[in-house]
Amino acid sequence: MTTSMKQDRVELGSPSINASRPADSDLRILIFTATYFVLDGVTLTIRRLESHLRSRGATVKILSTVPDNIDPQQTKDIIIVPGIKIPFNHAGDYSFGVGLDDNTISQIEEYKPNIVHFTVPDFVALDGIRWCQKHNIAYIGTWHSNYCDYLKYYFLEWILGPGFHRYLKGFFEQMPTVYVPTPYVRHLHGNNCGVNNFSYSSRC
Repeated sequence: MTTSMKQDRVELGSPSINASRPADSDLRILIFTATYFVLDGVTLTIRRLESHLRSRGATVKILSTVPDNIDPQQTKDIIIVPGIKIPFNHAGDYSFGVGLDDNTISQIEEYKPNIVHFTVPDFVALDGIRWCQKHNIAYIGTWHSNYCDYLKYYFLEWILGPGFHRYLKGFFEQMPTVYVPTPYVRHLHGNNCGVNNFSYSSRC
């Protein structure tokens, strides 16, 4: 991570730490998430954060997969990324994106975000990190879920476990800061990933 990216990392309401810190109303925030229209704990947290950011005058867009039957009126602030439905009956309406295609990248560049927030360590977010690094855009991450437990839930740990742990470590090593909801989660996931850039925030 370059020094300029670290200096550009901002928190709304925090005192200015350098002259380049934009006003809240100048923030153009892009939040990457996997399934914005599935109302689980992660999505509800993202929606509360989105509401708070807008209340401070920031501009916010969400990048997410979108169900086929969604009302177009609900996607006016959404950058849609193509997704693949998870092929398990008990997975509900969850989908995952396989990466950023040219159309999605064009929409991101048209929006011109000046900070990007990654909420899920998927391939879409990995492409997003590379885009931020290429264009020198500030970015942060949050960890909402114990992803390693998902492998146990889907009975995949025995075959995917070692590779998945390496992927998570490589993903989160690229983050300047990853915010987690409790000190316990910071300790747990710091051990899982082998990185020490996790910070506690009650807003996660």
